[in-house]
Amino acid sequence: MDVAQVVLLAKQEIMKVFGDEQIRNLGLEEVEFEETGPESGIWKVTIGFSRPWDRELPPDIGGVGLPTAFALGRSGPLSRSYKVVRIAEPQGRVLSIKDRRSEK
Repeated sequence: MDVAQVVLLAKQEIMKVFGDEQIRNLGLEEVEFEETGPESGIWKVTIGFSRPWDRELPPDIGGVGLPTAFALGRSGPLSRSYKVVRIAEPQGRVLSIKDRRSEK
């Protein structure tokens, strides 16, 4: 398998698993192939996307930890979810999809 093939497979798997959640802005974030070690022969493909409820909440204006009307509307900018799709070489079998928290 080459990089283009595993990226396509990872995107298709994300669409299949999360497609009913109205995902958008689907995109490749990174690709890694483990040649040695315990994960030998495994591709790790990170795919990012947004869902309608993935919005950054504004800071707590009231200072008491309660959501404000603005926060309840979730009108902040879209944030992204990042998923790492692990794919076995050479057969292209998807082994797992795991969450990867963004580094801020």
